[in-house]
Amino acid sequence: MASTIQVDTIKDIGGNTMISSNGSGTFTNSLPAPTSGIAASAIDSGTMATARLGSGTASSSTFLRGDQTYAAPGGSVFGSVGFAAYLSSALNLADFTTTDVPFQTEMLDTNNAYNTSTGIFTVPVAGKYFFGTTIMFSDTQGNMSDMQAYIAIAGSGDDINRAESTSNATTFTLNTLNWTGVSPSLSVNDTVKIMVRIDTNDGSGGELSHGTYKNTFWGYNIA
Repeated sequence: MASTIQVDTIKDIGGNTMISSNGSGTFTNSLPAPTSGIAASAIDSGTMATARLGSGTASSSTFLRGDQTYAAPGGSVFGSVGFAAYLSSALNLADFTTTDVPFQTEMLDTNNAYNTSTGIFTVPVAGKYFFGTTIMFSDTQGNMSDMQAYIAIAGSGDDINRAESTSNATTFTLNTLNWTGVSPSLSVNDTVKIMVRIDTNDGSGGELSHGTYKNTFWGYNIA
């Protein structure tokens, strides 16, 4: 025989309300939420604390690995560091004198690692880099006989490689050198810069022509 029990409140032995009803089908319960045994598919709202997803420290600089542990990314990502700058005003060059080139205007600097005042790139992430430069020499008197441009590491004057052009002409007023190359493995805080030298027949020197893309220095990490 079927029977019906009607109550509006169910209490425990201590008089604490466990389940109550408003008589219209709406129930309120104060039962403790289960702390285990809940299927992931049953979580259909709210957010879950990242600390519950894996072991280790969850933060903006870590990621969750397949073994459910948090770890920081390792190594450098190809092209994650990059800079490019150009000479925005002419630079006078004394004859047969090695001169640093401060490319004053940035086009790109992902890590704020290039200094527009000194022309020095300070390595922010260790590894190998691909560097390049374009240098346009100018001498209105047409006396240029030899021009050099090279990339120096750590300010020592030791170059990775050198671009050089020589002419015996007496009407040589403009000449452009282009250089690209891969650096050896660089350490954090190593410095890299462009150095140039001009030799003129009359000892008057010359200048680097200015303007977007006429004189540029750029680089990015590759390993």
